Amino acid sequence: MVARTGIVLLVGTLTFLISIIINLPASIFSKQIDGVAQNLKGLQIGKISGTIWEGSLETQYQEFPVTSVSWNTILLPLILGKLNLELSLDASGLKGKSDLSISGDAVKLTNLNLEINSSFINRKTRPYGLKLSESITVTVPEIYVSDNWFNKMNGGLLWPGGVIEIETPLERLRTQLPMLQGIAKMENKEVKLYMYSKSGEIIILSLNQSGWAKAEINHLFFEIAKIPFPSSGAVNKKDPAITMEEKIL
Repeated sequence: MVARTGIVLLVGTLTFLISIIINLPASIFSKQIDGVAQNLKGLQIGKISGTIWEGSLETQYQEFPVTSVSWNTILLPLILGKLNLELSLDASGLKGKSDLSISGDAVKLTNLNLEINSSFINRKTRPYGLKLSESITVTVPEIYVSDNWFNKMNGGLLWPGGVIEIETPLERLRTQLPMLQGIAKMENKEVKLYMYSKSGEIIILSLNQSGWAKAEINHLFFEIAKIPFPSSGAVNKKDPAITMEEKIL
């Protein structure tokens, strides 16, 4: 009788503990999440809801729309010292999914797929005089991050083509561009995005660990877009026609 009572108490205790673990609120990670946000200037963290196994949080980066990030995970990887999450992103003009794995200081993103509407991108590009149309599809099989920077990346980007508007202090231009494809990769510890049309390479975008972004626009871009070549641009076609740099992180 005593043994049976002990078993009942043990089962009841285990059930109670499992119930607590299953229902652990996601908000217990708020300090860790805030720590990540502090390392990325302009990122704000809002409401955190759900459990550590299935939850969501609201984020906003600079002037972009509020994005809802939701996740699902299981217990086994945690026992092995890893955190594996299935992520979903949802915002006005942005939809995405990815798998996230965290082990120590190493972060791995796999199967990242994003559908980014031009309305989302234009919030950042419009102040620089650039407005896009249509949507961009981003596919990144893998991204590795350690020591707060990327150490491996490969992926692609596709824009179906459409109207772009370019506004300068002197004029406002509107033109039609063909389909563009992009290749993203790491080179000399910099994130590089090479943009191509069927005719060749037209733009190279770079981001270094210091947060400086650089855009190199080739002569071919102006030929395809059928817009006037800037008087201040490089005449030698082996060099970028225009190079722009700005600190964004």
